Amino acid sequence: MKAGIRIMAVGGLKEDCLLKASDFYVRRLNSLYDLSVVELPGEPAPDHLSAAGRRAVLDREGGRVISRFMPLHIKAALAIEGKLADRYFFRDLIDKAAIENRCVDFIIGGSLGLSESVLRQSDYKISLSRLTFPHRLSRLLLMEILTMAYNE
Repeated sequence: MKAGIRIMAVGGLKEDCLLKASDFYVRRLNSLYDLSVVELPGEPAPDHLSAAGRRAVLDREGGRVISRFMPLHIKAALAIEGKLADRYFFRDLIDKAAIENRCVDFIIGGSLGLSESVLRQSDYKISLSRLTFPHRLSRLLLMEILTMAYNE
């Protein structure tokens, strides 16, 4: 039985090159995992938001994410302040979920990141790199890492 993985992403992919890359990875990942990708609507976030405006955007997006949480799923939030993870971490996490007959939800925030409520309710906070990437590109990086998790 394939391990269950769900990628929950705030905001969609719009650029043709990113859509094609995502389709490529989805095809590859479907051969390895029971994969689903859930896109949740993002909020408009102008460049010059006040702290309160930023919190409001994150809270609205976070509410959408939390409404899709499944009680038995392992929740792994992608966050700048998270633990820097390598492919072995991902492999161990996926193996743990498979043994426990659970699904891993990888959660990717929008342009402002993830709300505190999403981060608090996540089982793991993971960083893909010490570098910072746009959320749309982070989805592709995650897919590449998941593809490589079992390659030696």
